[in-house]
Amino acid sequence: MDPETYKGHSILLDQEKAYDRVGWEFMYRCLRTFGIGPWFLHFIQKIYIGATTRVVVNKELTNPIQIKNGLRQGDPLSPLQYNLVIEPLLLAI
Repeated sequence: MDPETYKGHSILLDQEKAYDRVGWEFMYRCLRTFGIGPWFLHFIQKIYIGATTRVVVNKELTNPIQIKNGLRQGDPLSPLQYNLVIEPLLLAI
């Protein structure tokens, strides 16, 4: 390709905190759309619904904090889930 005559476009996508920003309802919808069956979808929902975390503040653990969105960090399924969640955007481009 000759850079002088090639006309094209590029898109840059900043995915900072991408896992943290995934909405669960949208994720469930994407999983259904891409053919994830009801049994496996139910399994994934069980992992997320009611999830909590605790934070150390001044050497003390806080009370549990309910997690309301985001993919689980370090979970081997998270990269696959993220790929399915980002796919609608990629298809629209």
